[in-house]
Amino acid sequence: MTTSDGRYIGIMAVYTDTAAHPTDGARHLLGSLSTTMADALDPLRSISAAGRLVRDAGAGVLLARDGRTQALPGLSDHAILARGSRLLDVARRQLDGMAHAAFLCPYDADGEDRHLRVTVLACPDLPPAHVIAAVVVAPAGDLGRLTRRELEVLGLVAEGCSNRRIASAFQLTERTVATHLEHILAKLDAPTRTLAAVYALRRGLYIPRSLHRAAPHRNERAR
Repeated sequence: MTTSDGRYIGIMAVYTDTAAHPTDGARHLLGSLSTTMADALDPLRSISAAGRLVRDAGAGVLLARDGRTQALPGLSDHAILARGSRLLDVARRQLDGMAHAAFLCPYDADGEDRHLRVTVLACPDLPPAHVIAAVVVAPAGDLGRLTRRELEVLGLVAEGCSNRRIASAFQLTERTVATHLEHILAKLDAPTRTLAAVYALRRGLYIPRSLHRAAPHRNERAR
């Protein structure tokens, strides 16, 4: 049986109480029924539906346990979802003990520094057993005027890192990190770093550590 979009699902066997071959009409009916049944039994149906519920979803893939990807029915592909990308490794780690996660991924397009919002949906422990998650990409949306560096700092705050550890990660002074945090709290209207971290995790408003740029900006070194 194949689905209406051409994906193989399985074999349908039909048993009758007569040795006569089915008529052409019967074979045509069985062919139509097999597609309908394949669509109804498709284990990816609910996963695909959930992926399309992500606001402004533009692309997506299914992530397998061995790191391979396959098309997510109903959504197109994207260069940042190619096998071997750091994004897919981050997506797998984000699902540790959770059914859903969201974060931002820097995406340089046409020389411009942009971001994409990545939503990771854990797949239920049902067939196909090799698929562990759906990874869906959409426009970043409102970033609350946060800069790329502030989004990176916010990601480490959400991990529970101290100012000293954040400074070490970015090769900055603790004073510069404190300045970044002041700006973050003001832009998010959050009274504490803890509330800012909660807000960031709920909205996926941060860049995970593995997606950070390596070096600080020149103006950051000068602070």
